Amino acid sequence: MFTNQKTKLSILMLMLAFLFFSTCKKEVYNKVNTISDSSIVITNATPGSLETALIESGNTNITNLKITGKIDARDFIVMRLNMPMLTTIDLSETDIVQYSGKLVSPSGEIYSFQQPFPANTIPFEAFAGKVNVVSILLPNSLKAIDSYAFESCSDLKEITIPPSDTSIGISAFSACSSLTKVTIPSSVKRIMGYAFYSCKSLTSITIPSSVSILSESSFQRCTNLTSIIIPSSVTNIECASFAGCTSLSSITIPSSVSKIDSYAFSDCTSLQSIHINKEIPIDIGTNVFVNFLTSSCILYVPKGSKSTYQVVDVWMDFKNIIEE
Repeated sequence: MFTNQKTKLSILMLMLAFLFFSTCKKEVYNKVNTISDSSIVITNATPGSLETALIESGNTNITNLKITGKIDARDFIVMRLNMPMLTTIDLSETDIVQYSGKLVSPSGEIYSFQQPFPANTIPFEAFAGKVNVVSILLPNSLKAIDSYAFESCSDLKEITIPPSDTSIGISAFSACSSLTKVTIPSSVKRIMGYAFYSCKSLTSITIPSSVSILSESSFQRCTNLTSIIIPSSVTNIECASFAGCTSLSSITIPSSVSKIDSYAFSDCTSLQSIHINKEIPIDIGTNVFVNFLTSSCILYVPKGSKSTYQVVDVWMDFKNIIEE
């Protein structure tokens, strides 16, 4: 009888252990809360398991997605390639962790991007070409947005970059043609080349005082941008930074700027006034103001510096120079 009791006790302990480990396993993977046929919330405790959560949900037409917990580059490729209907994405309560392995598409294609994929960074091409995405909330712990992260998200209307972010990568938001509002925090130190290239619905933007260089073509062909105030932290305006901004009517260039590279304001055909706050003419490249009428645009310069500007190449092309 003692043996039977011992056997029963052993079986009971095994059953309890099985239940315990089964429960733990469920907690390790995603918890899926289906709000509607098109909306789900996923608590993703294990980075790289978003695809498993989608399979478990049985929902292939998700338009609204919220994730909490930890994610990595593998989850971004799932959002980009496995979820074609996404319009609204909330990642504000996620932490992006480093990933060093392979990225494999649903068709089995292996992506050989630069590795490792760093923590707290929206990966290279994370949402590139996601034309249906209208709104996205970025992680509160975000440190950087990598190159081409949101390129050609043509329906994206506005973006708020969290105050922890320090860098906006090459072409990060290029060709986001519906983008009307961008909030860039003072933590951002560098806006890389082509970052907002051809954001044709953008009418205004505030560049934070933490930025020192306006990189090549960073706002080129933002055809609805009407005015821009460059902060006093900026020292260099690189090639074609604002080229083709055909609605730009006024610019103010602070005394901190020491160099303006070629074509920086070329094809700004609506430009009516330029305010320069530097007494000594800024070092300027060729064709900076090409393809618009310098004869009608007013160049405002500091008092006592008009005669200096009138004899310096490029600046001397302005027929209306007024001291202020």
